[in-house]
Amino acid sequence: MVQLFNLSVSATLEQLKMLELAGLLSPARRGKLTCYRVKAENSLVTQGAQDCAEYYLRSSKV
Repeated sequence: MVQLFNLSVSATLEQLKMLELAGLLSPARRGKLTCYRVKAENSLVTQGAQDCAEYYLRSSKV
C-alpha cells in the first residue's frame, strides 16, 4: 500500500487501523507482522477491494 498510494508507512498504518476500527478489516498477528483481511461479509468492501486491484493491474501495465 505504501508504494501503491504513495503514502508513508505511518500514514498507511493509521489508515489500516481506522479500517479495522470501522469493522472493515480483521487483523491477524503473525510473529512481528500484522496481516489484515477484508471482512468478506461486507459486500461494499469486497467490491471496493476488487476495484482497487483492477485499477492497480491496469496502471501497472502502462
